[in-house]
Amino acid sequence: MQLALAAIAVLLAQTPRVVVHADRPGPRIPSSLYGVFFEEINHAGDGGLVAELLRNRSFDEPIGNDGRLAGWSIEPAAGVAVATRVVTRLDPRGNTLHHVEVDCDGLVRVVNAGFFGLHVEQGASYRVRIDVRSNDSVPMSCAFRAGDEIVAEAMVPVTPGAGSVIAALVADRSADVQFELRLHGPGSVAFDFVSCEPEATWRGRHPGMRKDLADAVAALRPAFVRFPGGCFVEGGDRLDDAFAWKNTLGDVATRPGHRNANWGYWSSDALGFHEYLQWCEDLNAEPLFVVNCGMSHREVVPLDRLGPWIQDALDAIEYANGPVDSRYGAERARNGHPEPFRLKLVEIGNENGMFGAFGGSRDAYAERYAAFSDAIRARHPDVELIANVPLGLGEDWIDEHYYNSPEWFWQNEGRYDAVARGGPRIYVGEYAVTSGAGTGNLAAALAEAAFLIGIERNGDLVQRASYAPLFVHAQDRRWNPDLIVFDARASYGTPSFHVHAMFAEHRPSVALAVDVPELETESVPTGAIGLGTWNTSAEFKDITIDVGGTVVDVTPRGAELGAWRTTEGEWSVVDGAIRTTSHAEPSRIVLRDPDFAELGDVTLRLKARKLDGDEGFLVQFRTRGDDAVWLNLGGWGNREHAFEKTVGGAKLQLGPHVRGAIETGRWYDVRIECAGESIRGYLDGRLVLEVRDRTKAWFTAGAGLDDPTGDIVVKLVNGTGTARRIELALEGTPAIEDTVRIWTLSGAGPAAENGFGTTNAISAKPSELRVGSPTFELEVPAHAIVVVRARPRPQ
Repeated sequence: MQLALAAIAVLLAQTPRVVVHADRPGPRIPSSLYGVFFEEINHAGDGGLVAELLRNRSFDEPIGNDGRLAGWSIEPAAGVAVATRVVTRLDPRGNTLHHVEVDCDGLVRVVNAGFFGLHVEQGASYRVRIDVRSNDSVPMSCAFRAGDEIVAEAMVPVTPGAGSVIAALVADRSADVQFELRLHGPGSVAFDFVSCEPEATWRGRHPGMRKDLADAVAALRPAFVRFPGGCFVEGGDRLDDAFAWKNTLGDVATRPGHRNANWGYWSSDALGFHEYLQWCEDLNAEPLFVVNCGMSHREVVPLDRLGPWIQDALDAIEYANGPVDSRYGAERARNGHPEPFRLKLVEIGNENGMFGAFGGSRDAYAERYAAFSDAIRARHPDVELIANVPLGLGEDWIDEHYYNSPEWFWQNEGRYDAVARGGPRIYVGEYAVTSGAGTGNLAAALAEAAFLIGIERNGDLVQRASYAPLFVHAQDRRWNPDLIVFDARASYGTPSFHVHAMFAEHRPSVALAVDVPELETESVPTGAIGLGTWNTSAEFKDITIDVGGTVVDVTPRGAELGAWRTTEGEWSVVDGAIRTTSHAEPSRIVLRDPDFAELGDVTLRLKARKLDGDEGFLVQFRTRGDDAVWLNLGGWGNREHAFEKTVGGAKLQLGPHVRGAIETGRWYDVRIECAGESIRGYLDGRLVLEVRDRTKAWFTAGAGLDDPTGDIVVKLVNGTGTARRIELALEGTPAIEDTVRIWTLSGAGPAAENGFGTTNAISAKPSELRVGSPTFELEVPAHAIVVVRARPRPQ
C-alpha cells in the first residue's frame, strides 16, 4: 500500500502545476485594450467592407494603359454604332470629377464585373442608383446577367433632363454575374454615377457596409477603431496621394477618390471620415484617427509650410467634436449627425521616425510632432495624442509595431515586464506573426496569444493593442497574413481572428499573479558553422572544431573552398585564408561537410582579420537552412558586439549588446563555446559575451479577475506538439462552483488554417468540466489555447 501511494505521489509530482493567486491582484487590464485597425489595403474597403458591388461607380478611376474605362466595358449589339467619351469637370473644391457619355443607334450594354467578380444570392434585393443626364427619352434597363441568362432586370427609363433614378433588382437564383445597363437606342445618355449594393447592409445604412464583414468586426468587440492607416495615411512616396479627409465627405457620388499608391489601386473614399466616425459609434468603439504630419515615405513638408497640414488636423477634430454653430460641426450636422462623435484619440503621423530616412528621420518627425501637439493641445486639450516613437515631448501614448516570427512573439511574452513606468502609455498599434504564418495559421495565432498574455499582465502600461491588417480580399493579397479573408461570395476569420475575439471576450478586469511551470526543454538545436561580414572585407584562417575533445581543422587546403559553400557575396581562398571582398550585405559562407552538419555542443576557434569596410565580422553556428546563430563582432557601425539568431527568416537578439570595435588589419583570436543552452563568445582570450539560447517548451499562462461576473479567468497557451495534462490551482479562493466553463481553440497542427470550406474549423469551442475543489486537473491539447472561467462560491 505504501509503495502504491509513493508511486501515485511521484505521478502527481510530475503533473505540471499552474498556480493562480486569486488573492494577489496586479495591474488593472483596461477595457480599452483590444481594438481594430482599418486600412485601405488588400481591397479592405473598396470591394470589401464597403457594400458597393460595382468598381469605378463614379467613373473617376484613371483610364488604363489600354485606353479602357476601368471596371466598365461597352458592348454594342451586332451592327450597332456606339461612341463613348469620358468628360472632365471640376467640383467646388477644385477636384477633378468625370462622367461618361454614350451615343448609340441601337442596343448597347454598359457592363461592370465588380471587384474580382460579382455574386448575388437568390431572393436578395439589390438597390441600384443611376445619376443620369440626357436630352432624349431613351428606354433603359439595369440587369444582372450570368452568361447568356438574365438573373434580374428592372426598367429605368431615361427622360430628358438630369436626376437620380432608383431601382431594385431581385435575383431569381444565386449566381456569379455581371451588372449591366441596357440602352435601347437611338439616343445620347450621360452617366455621372452608377451604384449597386445589397438592400441588406449592416445596420441597414445606405450607402452601407457589407453585412458579413461588418458583423465579423463587431464579433471582435473592439474598444477602438484606428483609421485610416497605416501607410495609406502617408500616400506612399508622394504626399499628393495621401488621404484627404475633406474630400471624403458628402454624397459618395461627388467624392473624387484618390490613388492608393502604397497598395496599388484606386480608392473611391467611399468609407470616408464621416462613415468611419459613424461606424465607431455603431460599434460603441472609440475613434482613433491618424493624421498626416506633413511626411510621406519620401517627402517632408518644410516647417514654414506646415500650417495647412496642422489646420487640416484641427478641422478634422472640429468636424468630429465641434458644436453645430462651428464651421465643420455645421457640416457634420448637414451630413446627418448633429451630436458630436467624441473623438479623443489622435495619432500624429504613421511610422514616421521609425525607420530612418524612410518615412522621415526621427529629428524631422520630432519637429513636426511638436508643432502639431502645440496646436492641438491649445485648441483641444481633452484630446490624447499618440506619437510614432518616444520623443520626450509630453506625448500621451507611444505606438509600437511588431511583425516577426512565432519564436519572436513567444520569446517576447515578457517584453514589458521590466519596462519603467511613469512615462507615456503604450499602444501596440500593429502586431502580427508574418513569417512561418502561411496565409494565417495556428502557429501564428498561438504565438500572438502568448504575446497578448504578456500584454494583459502589463495592463498598467500597455493599454491598447490592434492586429494589422484587418481585411484581405483573397484575390488581392497585398499583405500577408490578415485577420479576415473574403471574396465576392463569403468570408472567414483566420485563427488569429479567433484568438483576438477569444481574448476580447474573456478580458479580465484585473491581472492575477500566476506561477507557470517551466516544462521539459526540447532538444538543443544543431547545425553547421559559417562565416560572414556586413559591407566589409575580411579573411579567416586556422578554423577548428572541437567536439568532445576531438579537434578538427576545417580550413580549406589549397586554393579551393572545398566543402565551404557561398550563400551570399563572393568568397575565395587567398594565402591559406577564406576571404571575402564583395562588401555584400551580408556576405556569408557555410561549411557543408556532412560530418559537421549537426554540431550542437562544440567549441569553434578561428583567426579573423578585417581588411576594410564599415563593420567587423560574423561567426556563425547552428546553421540549418535559413536559421542560424552568430556572434556579431563590430556590428552596428563597428560600435557593438552581440549574439543574434534567425528563426523562420526573422532576426532575434540573444542577450545584451556590449561596446566594442574591430580594428582594420589586425588578426583576432575568436572562440565560441556552445554547451546546451549556454553560449560564450571570446575575443583574444577574453570573455566578451555569455548568453542562453533558451529552448524551453512553448507553454504559458495568464489569469485575471472579471469584475462584472466575479469569475477567475485563466488563459493557457500550449505551443508544443504534446498534449499537456496540468493541475490548475486557484489559490486564495476557498471554494468555486462545481462546474467550470472552458473554451478550447486547437487544430490539426501548427500549419493548420481556416478556409472558405472550413470557416470555423479553428475557433473557440465551449465545454464544461465538473470539479470538486479549486485545485483540479485538465488537459491542454497540443497546439491549443484553453480559456477557463471558474466562479468563486459565496461564503
